[in-house]
Amino acid sequence: MRDLSLISVPFGLGAGRAGSEHGPAKLGELDLAGSLKGHGLRVGDEREIDVASLLQAMKPDTAAYAGKAGGMKHAAEVLSVCRAIAEEGAAAAASGHFPLFIGGDHSIAIGSVAGLTTAYERMGIIWFDAHADLNTETTSFTGNMHGISLAVALGLTTVTMKDVHRAARPIALERAVLLGARDLDPAEERFIQQSGLTYFSKADIDRLGIEETAKRALRIACKDADALHLSFDIDSVDPGEAPGTGTPVAGGISSEEARLALRIIGASELLSSADFVELNPLLDQGERTSRLMHSLIAELLLSHSS
Repeated sequence: MRDLSLISVPFGLGAGRAGSEHGPAKLGELDLAGSLKGHGLRVGDEREIDVASLLQAMKPDTAAYAGKAGGMKHAAEVLSVCRAIAEEGAAAAASGHFPLFIGGDHSIAIGSVAGLTTAYERMGIIWFDAHADLNTETTSFTGNMHGISLAVALGLTTVTMKDVHRAARPIALERAVLLGARDLDPAEERFIQQSGLTYFSKADIDRLGIEETAKRALRIACKDADALHLSFDIDSVDPGEAPGTGTPVAGGISSEEARLALRIIGASELLSSADFVELNPLLDQGERTSRLMHSLIAELLLSHSS
């Protein structure tokens, strides 16, 4: 396996509740990097996005986007931080590393995906989440930027991938897979029905089994692809096992199903990068969610390295 670039993003303004910005620090307390090294994985570098400095020096065009984004909250801040994430991700991928982005809320994926598409022309994506994140600036009920992040990656929003990184490109719809979502807004449901985006619901997982579902997701996301990105939201796991997240939805997959799915995805030779997001230590119970995310990250990477 290639060297890891561990990119921490302590940013939570894209979410509706405070706390996900503390996710990277909590995983740091649990010695994520040391644990990965102890498993024989090579951590080439560790970087943290300097969110405070970025928010103090936002460029004028981020405010212009916020003006066009209507009721979206903290749109300028999200765009500013995501530009820095994109630069880090693009540099890591160009150097041959495996970028591992630790959030933070799911809006950080706007930046990670934008940066990665500068290195890969035909990148596929598996979006593992309790929510579809397919709203746009005009359909969002909440105004939370993490709820439009997949839509941005697919080129559906007012803000474009090139607004985030000049060399970025949207993900092709035929190489995008939404996995495990169970809380969709009406506009998201309509888009999935009309566009043909591949979507495996929790009901599909129950019917097919997680192993077959993950294999099917891989075949679709990897078809004619030159790389695969996994964007994993911890709220895909049932809140009975993962309570420490800001938008929990009952009826999620089990932790064991998550482990199996990540082992299967990790075994793909095309896997080139990953996000792990929406850990909220302020809402956790006895570090259960933090330790689960820690172990799921290891599960994915150890499978990829074997």
